[in-house]
Amino acid sequence: MDHPVVRCRHLRGVFPLPALLALLTIACSDLASTRDVRVTILDGAGNPVPGAIFYAEAYDDSGAFAFLIARAGEAGEVPDSAREPLKIPWRRGARIALAAFAPGRRPAVLRRPEGRLATDGAVLVLEPARSAEPGVTSSGALADLHFPFEDDPALAARARGTAGYPELAEAFREALEAGEGGEI
Repeated sequence: MDHPVVRCRHLRGVFPLPALLALLTIACSDLASTRDVRVTILDGAGNPVPGAIFYAEAYDDSGAFAFLIARAGEAGEVPDSAREPLKIPWRRGARIALAAFAPGRRPAVLRRPEGRLATDGAVLVLEPARSAEPGVTSSGALADLHFPFEDDPALAARARGTAGYPELAEAFREALEAGEGGEI
């Protein structure tokens, strides 16, 4: 069977069209402009934590370039059940970090350096908060996130205009002051 071919002057060769299309499909799959985000937020016993604050940031070697702020539904799900997944802007080579907060619980931070989440989403587990002890400091996981974007005034301004920002900023502040913020 003869396949149509594409002549490439610079590569000095002939490529079968199906092979070229397959190569382009693979190359373009990493260029998706958004990624789906679904998360379930649970306590250490596996029970949902409704109303927990969820934060996600997409970042690359230059820093954060996109974020999401949401609240967990009654079953601990983000977004609320039976809804489309949240979408976060994406670019080639990006990575994702997720965090969850709830009163009386240590925040959970999950980094996905490969930038992928399972199709059914990630699970963030919020453990009980430790009692405040003098000299206890954050593990760094929470402090390593880019929020509140002090190095990017445009992203910081966009964040301040987002629903849920005041609650998220307060949750970050309280967790950092308490020395909480471990990575899971």
